[in-house]
Amino acid sequence: MATTIGNELDQVAHATGLPVVRVEPTIRLLEEGNTVPFIARYRKDQTGGLDDDQVRLIQRHAVRLKALMERKQTILKAIQSQGKLTDALAERVNGSRSWRSLEDLYLPYKPKKRTLAEVARRRGLEPLAEEILTAQVLGGDLDQRLTDFVTADNGLPLNADVLLGVGHLLAEGFIERADLRSQLRKIYRDTAELTCRFVANRPPRSPADDSGLPVAHGAQPGSEPASSEATPGPKSSGAADADGECANLSAATSPNDATEQTQHAAVAGEQDNLPATPDDSDPARGQPLSAKIEGQSADELARDRPPNADQTDQDQPHKPVDSTAASDVTEQRSATAEKPVPIASPKTKRLTKKEQKRRKLEAAYKDYDGSRQRITKMPPYRVLAINRGERAKVLSVKLAGDTERMLDAAESLVLPAEHPYRDFLKNCLRDAIARLLVPSLERELRREITEMAEEHAVQVFARNLRKLLLQPPVRDSRVLAIAPGFKSGCAVAALDEFGEVLARDKIFLVGKKEQRDQGRQKVAKLIHEHRLSIVAIGNGTACREVEQLVADVIGAELKDSATTFVVVNEAGASVYSTSQVGREELPDYDPVLRGAISIGRRLLDPLSELVKINPANIGVGLYQHDVKAKHLRESLDAVVESCVNYVGVDVNTASPSLLRYVSGLNQLTARRLYEYRREHGPFRNRQEFKRVTNLGDATFVQSAGFLRITDGGEPLDATWVHPESYELAGRVMGHLDSSVAELGGALRTSATTDGAATEASTQPKAMESDSVTEPTQDAIADSDAPAAPVSGERTQSTSPVAESHTQPTQDAIADSDAPAAPVSGERTQS
Repeated sequence: MATTIGNELDQVAHATGLPVVRVEPTIRLLEEGNTVPFIARYRKDQTGGLDDDQVRLIQRHAVRLKALMERKQTILKAIQSQGKLTDALAERVNGSRSWRSLEDLYLPYKPKKRTLAEVARRRGLEPLAEEILTAQVLGGDLDQRLTDFVTADNGLPLNADVLLGVGHLLAEGFIERADLRSQLRKIYRDTAELTCRFVANRPPRSPADDSGLPVAHGAQPGSEPASSEATPGPKSSGAADADGECANLSAATSPNDATEQTQHAAVAGEQDNLPATPDDSDPARGQPLSAKIEGQSADELARDRPPNADQTDQDQPHKPVDSTAASDVTEQRSATAEKPVPIASPKTKRLTKKEQKRRKLEAAYKDYDGSRQRITKMPPYRVLAINRGERAKVLSVKLAGDTERMLDAAESLVLPAEHPYRDFLKNCLRDAIARLLVPSLERELRREITEMAEEHAVQVFARNLRKLLLQPPVRDSRVLAIAPGFKSGCAVAALDEFGEVLARDKIFLVGKKEQRDQGRQKVAKLIHEHRLSIVAIGNGTACREVEQLVADVIGAELKDSATTFVVVNEAGASVYSTSQVGREELPDYDPVLRGAISIGRRLLDPLSELVKINPANIGVGLYQHDVKAKHLRESLDAVVESCVNYVGVDVNTASPSLLRYVSGLNQLTARRLYEYRREHGPFRNRQEFKRVTNLGDATFVQSAGFLRITDGGEPLDATWVHPESYELAGRVMGHLDSSVAELGGALRTSATTDGAATEASTQPKAMESDSVTEPTQDAIADSDAPAAPVSGERTQSTSPVAESHTQPTQDAIADSDAPAAPVSGERTQS
């Protein structure tokens, strides 16, 4: 990496905000194959004391820079193969510092699909386009020059067709200018607004929907002009003006014509919307009788007449009309008309499942319907929410910028003021912006803000995960773990200090009173028999009911004991219970009981238990399913690796799931290290690691310092001192008139004293039932951090257990800038 980047180190230094003297050795160490935890802990003398996050930041930017430089070489080779590479172009390509500017330079030389400009180029219109652009038309008469390219065999039967192809070539040429794209991109970014609507409420499309620019009269939005009326260029063949210049062929209707057409359309629309009168309409079909009669024969008309209609008209004698009777009838009809006529309510149609789902989605996104916001001020979570609604086909998203401002800026940049064909070129430029540039910028900007939002979501997830993994463990305590449930009962498991199962049972919270009383007796019996000091309750279904039951048991049957209970976040416990790791560790238990055991173990040692679960399933992030799975997995794995190596691992008690995150180890070497320990017994010193199959010298150097051995033959194996520095540590101890053996004895004495003090001072006390509720967001954010780690051991938090292990809300975690205090220590579970 260092040889590839070479002179580009200043770019990494600028991007990271770190001096080059620290960036250069860090990149060199990474290229040599050293891991980030190893560099951060054991190569501080070379990096200037950079921490884990800074080293990862340098690594990320160095990888991006290397990929950019490889892309530059690929582009240079591609342009050179076309015979179009010049020294000036090569210098511009090599000087590009961003992917966007590099791709803008490569755009004119990039192989294209069959575009309108490509078709015109194949028809030989490129020389004419160059003549019009440079105002050097051969002969000085454009109309006469157009006739030179007219040929029916080549698909150019008219001068207008020739001019149309020229317009496509010029539009593509404008849009491929890197300086123009850069300037218009900035304007579009600064002025773009994102509008959301429900798909069902989307207004009718107008001709300017896709671009924000007016299009030719009669043209269909999104379609290519098929005739000279939609051509962005000058007219030909007799349409020239007195000066010989070509008139504008953009087909833009004059203001007077447009007004007249609008009036005619309004009148026509009013006539179409008039309701049919009773005299002119057929009540059965709702159409005019005249239209019905014109389409029927004489026989059909006769059949439609009522029987004896003619006879009735002829035989009915003519009677004089009584004015009084007529008046009474009229009043009676008026009174009848005034009375409300009851209307039968239609039957309510039952919604299908699809319609119900649709209504739920619309209710969830109702705040976004009709919303409009400047793209530069949109928060990341809103971007991801809109993307999710768009994928669900509930929201229709439209991004629009100030295209008139873009057109003005483009004119001042590429169109000379005295150009003889300025109007024609202006329409070509308008077509280029509307048809080619705006859709491209819209996709580019949507992709950019989505990537930024995903990056923010991953950072929030990683920050919350780190706090969760570095929760202090509860040492030297036996736990009664309960996985709550109603119908299937509650799985109960008694665990010792190392997480091993002592007993298991099942209790019921609903049903007959005898069952409930029996469950209460079982809880009290298990606590008495196995001397359990803490009851860990999962925060799932029936959590509050179990909490009440346990509180009653502690307040009655166990009132003389120091037993307490705590609500533990069980996110991911069900995933572990059905995973391959769970089946291998606990093959004799059903998934529900495995979940209960996992709940108890994550109280005893959160880090060792949570590493067995896919970090994405723990659920401490926002919109985790809306980001790229690969990006999320890499970021969260880096967080777990950082936490594991920050704490350190006791190699004689750690599980393969924990060992795989140690610096230098992978899943295979972790499994072999674990199998060697099971076959040959506990490791006595770090040099014994080299006997493990496929654990070579390089892997030993990267991992040995993070794998600790307590009560071994070498006292320094229980410290953070790397084996490569043992000799130096011995000399330092000699200068202090001491020895490594004395240091080992002091470490053992300190561990024993600290363990006893910790057990006495942090023994959980009985808590009231109403004090075990999950803490508020402010309480979590303002909680004091635990003490700094002692080398080789985790310390237990002196804060209430319930507050340490309940699950905070995502917003509270995301808004809390203070990271959880680190805890060190070895794996306590065998």
